[in-house]
Amino acid sequence: MLLVIFSCKDEVINTQPASTTGNIVFWTPNLAAHGGFVNVTINGTTRQIMVNYPSQPTNCLSNNGCAFFNLEKGTYNYATVDYFGFTSKGMITVVENNCSKQRIE
Repeated sequence: MLLVIFSCKDEVINTQPASTTGNIVFWTPNLAAHGGFVNVTINGTTRQIMVNYPSQPTNCLSNNGCAFFNLEKGTYNYATVDYFGFTSKGMITVVENNCSKQRIE
């Protein structure tokens, strides 16, 4: 939604709401131990880790082979399952305009 306000000086002031979302990237340094992939689910949405990272990814891109989520700020439960059926659960906090990175062992 775009709100345009006219002032007394006939200036146009463009006010857009601040973003309240942040990003989460789930990654693993040992994809082979998971059978080649890990599914991560938050709020009913599942993304897949498909790339092995020996160390934490340097960016927060959605196309880097990690499980990427863009969510409203807040704390979320997540669940993982790999090729072998091994599962884990946890919580992660989304900070607005920020990127959180969660390592999956």
